[in-house]
Amino acid sequence: MLSIAVPIYTYPEKAVQQLRKSGTDPLGRYYTSNVVGCTLVREMNLRSPRVIVDLGVGDGVLTVEAAKIWKTAKLVTVDIDSNFNKQTNLTNNCHHTHDVLNSKLHTQIGLALGSVDGAICNPPYIRTRWKKDFAEILEDAGLSGILPSIRDVGADVLFIAQNLRFLRSSGRLGLIVPDGILAGEKYTKLRKILLNEHRVDRVIELPRRIFKKTDAKAHIVILTKKASSNQPVIVERMELDGSLSARLLVPISTAIRRLDYSYLESQIALESPHNYVLSDVCEALTRGQLSSADVRRSNTNIFHSTDFPPIVDNYCPNVPKPFIISKAKSVLLNTAIAQTGDILICRVGRNLEQKVCYVPKGFVALSDCVYKLRVGEAYRQEVMDFLCGDSGQNRLKALAHGVGAKYFSKEDLLSFAVESDKVFSLHNK
Repeated sequence: MLSIAVPIYTYPEKAVQQLRKSGTDPLGRYYTSNVVGCTLVREMNLRSPRVIVDLGVGDGVLTVEAAKIWKTAKLVTVDIDSNFNKQTNLTNNCHHTHDVLNSKLHTQIGLALGSVDGAICNPPYIRTRWKKDFAEILEDAGLSGILPSIRDVGADVLFIAQNLRFLRSSGRLGLIVPDGILAGEKYTKLRKILLNEHRVDRVIELPRRIFKKTDAKAHIVILTKKASSNQPVIVERMELDGSLSARLLVPISTAIRRLDYSYLESQIALESPHNYVLSDVCEALTRGQLSSADVRRSNTNIFHSTDFPPIVDNYCPNVPKPFIISKAKSVLLNTAIAQTGDILICRVGRNLEQKVCYVPKGFVALSDCVYKLRVGEAYRQEVMDFLCGDSGQNRLKALAHGVGAKYFSKEDLLSFAVESDKVFSLHNK
């Protein structure tokens, strides 16, 4: 069960403009604003560290903020880019120009593995070309088995692993991670390892568009190495003025599934006996099989993510008539077919919460960007009304995750909570 506590720190004097003084570059780095950097360093709550490392220092915002708080610490910075801003006038900074993801980095910079008190990091959000070094980095950090194929691991996870290698036991890591790390089903095993083998102390969801020129959603994570604990994770949200929301205290079992504040906050309403999740009333949830290219080549109108009509006055719209086909034509198509009574929900793209519609009659062929949801007749109208109402729209928005285009997994939708006017009973399905 989730519980709520009051926040400790707020930063109401910070302006929205400061929050958005961030950008990206060809190396996939999204630069950190001063407000975010200050929050990350402050919330690490690290006392008198001797050595702090910043791998992938970028423009140095995190290191500059670290220098303000940990005045006597040695600040070791590393970046592949030789254009690191050396005009910060940090007397206790030692900068190295190297590839951060080299398994022998510790020998190159003269810093022993397992010796660092604190690490700060804003890793790049890119898939980097696979190198043999990566396997050693992941293995040393205990993260080699988090994905079915080790070569699918992105730079963000590799940076986490490299930081863990440098940290001593009970050393603390403060980093900024993309939304998928904390909310994506793909990274469930990663979250399980981080939560069970280390201690995730804090998670702070950052406002969307915190980085310039991107809608990427990101989070601050504070982690203590090899300090596993059964204590709940403190999860917060940073508001646009820099202040922090009330805290959610999230049990480890819940945190393994998802750790993003917006989603967790929306789940609190589940504790009412009047609410149920879609899996309670779902008879079928499937997606189409036709790609965007298949849709363009088809002689039949295939319903795609761009074909949803707008939701007006919270009313669930019908699928446009040109997409309704006969049963005879539907059996000739190699894709999922929606039929009378099904609810269509967009699977991937932008503004997902606004893409819901109903099949009033006939059959509709679906692309792989569209789910068809079939629920028990007794709950069909209530589900449609809730999905298109203000509360449901807000909850769908919180449910979607992803760095660029947002998406819903099947598991996400099945766990979606519907507010009901009557006490839910499985006998009413």
